[in-house]
Amino acid sequence: MFENTRQNQQITKRLLTVNELAEYMGTTPKSIYTLKCKGKIPKACIVKRGKSLRFDIIEVDKWIIDLNGEANA
Repeated sequence: MFENTRQNQQITKRLLTVNELAEYMGTTPKSIYTLKCKGKIPKACIVKRGKSLRFDIIEVDKWIIDLNGEANA
């Protein structure tokens, strides 16, 4: 019974790779690296795991909402 319930649950990733974030945002990985290097992506969005770079999708969504709010102001 537990296995059947577990199979029906959808797992959503919270941490995205650069490629996944680029796809999510409709841009290229190069653009993501450029935004990161220029400090345009908030530090709250960035999670470092050793040499790996990941992005917290919840924080990214907050950042995108903030960007949209600034654009409409």
